[in-house]
Amino acid sequence: MVMGLALVALGCATSGDPRVTTLDHARFVLSSEPKPPADEAFGPAIALPDRWSASRPRTGGTGFYRFTLAPQPDAVGAWAVLVPDLNMNAEIFLDGVWIGSGGRMTEPVAQHWNRPLFFPFDASLVKDGAVIDVRLFAYAGDWGGLGPVRVGPEAPLRASYEALSTTQVGASQVASVLALVMVVLFGALWLAKRREPMYGYFVAAAGCFFVHSLAYHLRDIVFPFWFARWGIHVALDWFGVWQLRAFHRWLKVQAPRLEAAVLGVVALGSLVTLAMSLGVGPVDGFIPSAVAFHVPVALLLPYALVQIARRWRSLPRAEAGVVLAGSLGTTYVAFHALLAHLGLLPQSAPRMLFLLGPILLFCFGALMLADFLRTFRSAQDLNVELDRRVKEKEAALAENYDRLRKLEAERLLAEERERIMREMHDGLGSNLVSALSSLEGGQGDREAVAHALREALVDMRVVIDSLDPSVDDLATMLGMLRSRLAPRLAKKGPQVKWQVQDLPPIPGWGPRHTLHVMRIVQEAITNTLKHAKATTLGVATGVDESAFVRIWDDGVGVTDRGSSGGRGLANMQYRAAALGAQVAVETRDAGGTTVTLWLPSRVAE
Repeated sequence: MVMGLALVALGCATSGDPRVTTLDHARFVLSSEPKPPADEAFGPAIALPDRWSASRPRTGGTGFYRFTLAPQPDAVGAWAVLVPDLNMNAEIFLDGVWIGSGGRMTEPVAQHWNRPLFFPFDASLVKDGAVIDVRLFAYAGDWGGLGPVRVGPEAPLRASYEALSTTQVGASQVASVLALVMVVLFGALWLAKRREPMYGYFVAAAGCFFVHSLAYHLRDIVFPFWFARWGIHVALDWFGVWQLRAFHRWLKVQAPRLEAAVLGVVALGSLVTLAMSLGVGPVDGFIPSAVAFHVPVALLLPYALVQIARRWRSLPRAEAGVVLAGSLGTTYVAFHALLAHLGLLPQSAPRMLFLLGPILLFCFGALMLADFLRTFRSAQDLNVELDRRVKEKEAALAENYDRLRKLEAERLLAEERERIMREMHDGLGSNLVSALSSLEGGQGDREAVAHALREALVDMRVVIDSLDPSVDDLATMLGMLRSRLAPRLAKKGPQVKWQVQDLPPIPGWGPRHTLHVMRIVQEAITNTLKHAKATTLGVATGVDESAFVRIWDDGVGVTDRGSSGGRGLANMQYRAAALGAQVAVETRDAGGTTVTLWLPSRVAE
């Protein structure tokens, strides 16, 4: 359709000027000479278009077409020669003078099978008539030939030339760009979709069509013609192979045998046509062989229509409509090109095969882009749902954490309450019970009761001091203990040597650990006052291999105290174990006893 409109435009552009002459008969001679031969070398006039594949099969090289232009007395200004239909390249002579060329006339020859040629010249050269020679190069076994030539004023012929160039060359350039864009775009989607086969096959199909489409607008090639011709034909067949596989993945059709059969046919065709290109078989065998292998690939288009019809009701209406329109359009384009290849349409029929790729690529590209966007939206919805669930779980976890934190706080409070009660029972409680028993039994004097009550008061103050959060070091606590015990120490009479210094902080240390240390120190001092008969009592802190608290006296040793100190020693061992510390009770060489509490480097939480 596009090419038909182009031909209509060309006709409208030239028919309006009566000075435009269409030359559709010419005399012809095969010649390898670069200049036009003498007039007697030409044969009789032949009608154009002249196709070498029909008029002189297996012939290739160069030949001259000679046109005789009648006098043009009204010719003024700029005129031109327009060659709208040729294969493969040509150059123009006017009365034996060269006026223009389409490019290289030697291998690899400039490609003009889809390009018109336009050569302006001065109108004065044709006022009295002229002989126009067209030197044409054609490849043997290919569709070489020449169609009618137009001569006339430059303006209308240039308009025709530009119309043809736009529809034949410009449109095919757009098709190549579209194919390349599809390769890049869907290559990125293929990577984003974790190499999903449907996208990969579509990228391969777009790449094959890009290679094929270059033939429609690439004038100067760097490869030999036989290789370029073979490449554009097999690229078209492989385009069908990958497009079929992408189509099946989109429809979710399982047809491995059909896909394998098509793959085998196209692979065989690629090898056969390659052999033909390399000279195996007749020189004119390539085109029939290529067309023969194009036929089964073209049959995939009606197959696609059947598959769509079978699944029409289950397909989304918009997407099914796009595929149906694309399939119908490509079926028409493909069979039009096939009929032209088979010779059932004239060689001058418009070439529309370059439309095949853009139609299919646009249709299936739109479908796969819609699929990707649908998947992307589903992923977004899933992310929103997951985010909602995560927030719900976070709220539930936070609520559970708060509940556990409260339970832990309650447990710690209960443990602390129980510890305090136990400490008060072991110290304060026992002293009060002792005082009460003395009073009730009538056996205790006033001084004994007062002593028991003072001991209970000291014990209570030690417990309270250990609970003070502002007092977090042992040196301070020991100082407070000293002040609590001062009246008792003064009454008992031993001289007190206080050698307490700051100790390094112990990770994990807390009030209950301090109380254990105070109890051990208190127990050691009490034992000294009761049993040691000492004149000197010392309390020291320091760091040797680890931090320590030491209580010593110069009284009788442990072995001389009898069994009365056994329970106190066991109590110190129990509290040291609770700290993760070690307590050592030793008799001094100079006499007396030393109790050393080796503190841990850290305590458990």
